[in-house]
Amino acid sequence: MTARRNCALGAALALAVILLLSGYLLGRKACRVPDPEPVVQVDTLRIRDTVLVERPVPVEVRVVDTMLVAVADTIRLSDTVYLRLPREIKRYEDSLFRAQVSGYRPALDWIEVYPQTVLVTEKVTNKDIKRWGI
Repeated sequence: MTARRNCALGAALALAVILLLSGYLLGRKACRVPDPEPVVQVDTLRIRDTVLVERPVPVEVRVVDTMLVAVADTIRLSDTVYLRLPREIKRYEDSLFRAQVSGYRPALDWIEVYPQTVLVTEKVTNKDIKRWGI
């Protein structure tokens, strides 16, 4: 009777192992976990550039007033000649800059420069799915 009992115990054990193994394999293929939402990392890099604009063309030229300038005579040193010279304002514009120059001997009043390069990088990654669990 012990041989019969050992045989039945071995058969039950083998059947249990086969059922566990087949349940594991069928469950693994039948129930797939949906992929999680991807993770997006955005990295922004701002770069300033040097802008060189050679010989810009004025957008606006205005004569504001006239100036009386004394010029010494080169032949007779005692004489002084007065000249009326216009005082101008010139404005220069482009998509990259704005500037204003004024005077009898023109000088730069102000300048605004707008250079900017924006580099946006997106990195998309998926989280790892853990396969083991209850």
